[in-house]
Amino acid sequence: MIDKYDIAQGLVNRGYQEVITYSFVSEQYQDLIDPSAKKITLSNPISADMSTMRSSLWAGLLQTVESNQRRGHTNARFFEIGLCFDGIKAEEQSQKIAGVITGNRFDDQWSNETQALDFYDIKSDVESLLSLTTNTFTFKAAEHPALQKGQTAQILLNDNAVGWVGTLAPHAQKQLSLSKCYLFELDLTSMQQGSVSKYQAFSAYQKAERDIALVIDENIPANDLINSIQSLNQTYLIDVNLFDVYAGENIESGQKSVALNLSYQSVEETLSDDQVNAQVSEVLALMQTKFSATQR
Repeated sequence: MIDKYDIAQGLVNRGYQEVITYSFVSEQYQDLIDPSAKKITLSNPISADMSTMRSSLWAGLLQTVESNQRRGHTNARFFEIGLCFDGIKAEEQSQKIAGVITGNRFDDQWSNETQALDFYDIKSDVESLLSLTTNTFTFKAAEHPALQKGQTAQILLNDNAVGWVGTLAPHAQKQLSLSKCYLFELDLTSMQQGSVSKYQAFSAYQKAERDIALVIDENIPANDLINSIQSLNQTYLIDVNLFDVYAGENIESGQKSVALNLSYQSVEETLSDDQVNAQVSEVLALMQTKFSATQR
């Protein structure tokens, strides 16, 4: 089991600061962040802004960003670990970990070119966090009322939804008077259940790489191809990377070309062309069978 403090340290190592916010939020914030959640209202709240038990950590994180931006702090990376409530019983409470980033990748200084953060920055942070465990998580395009359509992914563990990552929806951004924000939230238990990733020694033998370009239906996410290739559990495959997506001239309407780099390596020997080509052929056969992919 992974200690939550090791998980927190993983985010600190990526430049995040931990915050602790109240478990109570305003009804308006709750409706904005999670309108479908069961509302648990307090009969005698401290104030109207703290009348509802939170179902998500995002409300507190966005309030923290809002407070910082009012004071001129435009670059921020915050995270929180805390209880969220779907009811008042113990079994209706869950530990979650969530984060928000906003502003630029680097602080302003003469040697840094200004680069705004984007969806892929926070997705990279989440992937780094998930790599702390041996559990296999996947991302699936989805929709969330608080997140921007087309820049939202659901995080799955064994086909069960355990979290979200995405860009704050424009209507929420406008309503809260915030600059662009990117958010993630995960069920903490889903991470803690796995074992800690173990160090693996580097191979002393040369790596072999192959590039493949596949024409597939434009609605198929490239990540589905990568996950399927990895599910083969090939003996020598060590990495799969997407390096190009193309649609246009010489590609039929409704289709796209996806280019993947496959890396193969053994810890015992230098691989021959025959060994590598046999595994690439297995990949191509799977792509044709599962996705009706054709090779360019």
